[in-house]
Amino acid sequence: MKGIVLPIIIIFSLFFFGCSSSKFVLTGEVHPSLSLEHEVKVFFWGAEGNYVLIGIVEILDVSLEKRIEEAKRIARIHGGDIIIPKGIYNEHEKKKSSTNAYLIQDFLILKSTKRKLVSQKKKPIKGKESSPPIDLSNIPRATFKMLLQESESLKGQKFRGALYPTKFSKIPQILRPYTKSDEIILTLKTKSGKYKLLLLITNDIRDKFSEMIKSKKKLTFIYTPITVYKSKYPVLKFLSTIKE
Repeated sequence: MKGIVLPIIIIFSLFFFGCSSSKFVLTGEVHPSLSLEHEVKVFFWGAEGNYVLIGIVEILDVSLEKRIEEAKRIARIHGGDIIIPKGIYNEHEKKKSSTNAYLIQDFLILKSTKRKLVSQKKKPIKGKESSPPIDLSNIPRATFKMLLQESESLKGQKFRGALYPTKFSKIPQILRPYTKSDEIILTLKTKSGKYKLLLLITNDIRDKFSEMIKSKKKLTFIYTPITVYKSKYPVLKFLSTIKE
């Protein structure tokens, strides 16, 4: 899909399903509904293929799993067989009877055509190492609470963050199953120091972050969640640095 142009909104509907609430906006053509048993696939930004946009649904719920299931339900209603999460962008509502924050997330609803979706890959130029620029609009941010509560569901997904490196430490024994032999922990904190996260990096790039610790420079980077340590420290795997 080379790009998405949103036409005039012609349908605006509000659904309530269990504890979830969802708001759907039709941006494409109307399609017949699918059966409850019809498979709805989850794809992420960067997928290339032959499909059309039906609309966008905004879902409010605590659990990522429930948000995905609600997005699939709405997709079937509108004839869609693909959903693409756009990332969580707000966190503001709490039920009086619960301490869990309700998160809002958008999903694109799409309908596939004859061709299969394939991962987007660019062929390297001969004689050169090709490194296409990262489109940061396709990489969402994750809240601290989201990384604590939904780490297991978020494994393998890419997120971007901006935190301050503070110190290095060895891998605790309990985290060994999640790490490689050449990895160490780089502790990261928010500017206020209120939240602390653990970033897994390889020893060979340690020097790169030593200077940042000394100068108290902010690290802007891409990562994927791994697990949670002592029920209060999200553990992330470093993927790459974002140049600002």
